[in-house]
Amino acid sequence: MSTSQLTSFDEQRSASWPATSPYVLAVGGTNLTLNPNNTIASSGVWNDTAYPQPYNMLAGGGGDPSALEDRPWWQPAIPGQSTYRMVPDVAAFADASPGYAIICSQGVQGCGAAAGQTIQFVGGTSAATPLVAGMIALWSQRAAQSGWPRPGFVPPLLYSIARNDAGSFLDITTGNNVIFSGVSCCTAGPGYDMASGLGSPLANEIALHLRH
Repeated sequence: MSTSQLTSFDEQRSASWPATSPYVLAVGGTNLTLNPNNTIASSGVWNDTAYPQPYNMLAGGGGDPSALEDRPWWQPAIPGQSTYRMVPDVAAFADASPGYAIICSQGVQGCGAAAGQTIQFVGGTSAATPLVAGMIALWSQRAAQSGWPRPGFVPPLLYSIARNDAGSFLDITTGNNVIFSGVSCCTAGPGYDMASGLGSPLANEIALHLRH
């Protein structure tokens, strides 16, 4: 879809459900650059329009306040928004370039007609969300093995950890979610923002807080 195809409804700012449910952990998207030793050199909000060919597809992470759901007790207010539920809560790698390498099999929708199995690369918040779900599964496993309290309902836990130990998250401070001109939200900055949430959870650091 191009900007000229946007309807007045498309141009309205509104985050979508179920991400805006207060019973859901909403995950936004990031890109990242790695150092030769596989550590993170830099990370920003996933937004393909910010890069030259071939990375300027109309794709990026989302974020905004809900038009319906009240802000839950565990989510702090930010300047200009204290009434409604804000998303995302956290963000994780979502950029389809280079993306996640998956094995694609013949007959699976979207995999093409090539015989046998092929390697393809995928991205999006539909990839970032399972990554965070995997983190939660590992936290629960670590807690069970160590005799620590289980994580339970994760969103309040993560916001509490962020308040007490900001170093447990990679704070995303650059980039925005603006893909279409005229539809503008949101820009990343220090701390919580509606472009990247609390930032990217550092899974091993979060796990240490389960002891308390």
